[in-house]
Amino acid sequence: MGSKVIDSLISYAKENDSDVKNVTVGVTWTCVLSKYCGVSMTYNTGNEDLDVKGFGHLEEKRVGELAEYLRSWNLLEASVGLAAINSVIEPKGNGEANGLDVALEIGKGKKIVMR
Repeated sequence: MGSKVIDSLISYAKENDSDVKNVTVGVTWTCVLSKYCGVSMTYNTGNEDLDVKGFGHLEEKRVGELAEYLRSWNLLEASVGLAAINSVIEPKGNGEANGLDVALEIGKGKKIVMR
């Protein structure tokens, strides 16, 4: 049984498929560069193999293929899948805005927690 949200996200990525130019899996962030730059948290509980299916050849895949990684129980693979999906979503808004400034403005008088 699949998740409708995951199915929808993967379908969106396949409909907006693009070549993958770069994949970077970092300690905190995972980045996929395709049409745009997509990022996701690098999820790693320390129990996973530090292995991603196709590692070393991810740039040979298309976004639609990497999006399927979101279904993986390997959290590093799921991070790649989510970043791939995010890489085909057109960024909107103020390109000059600083995320921290926006959070501080919205959070005036409130406690802000960033993880």
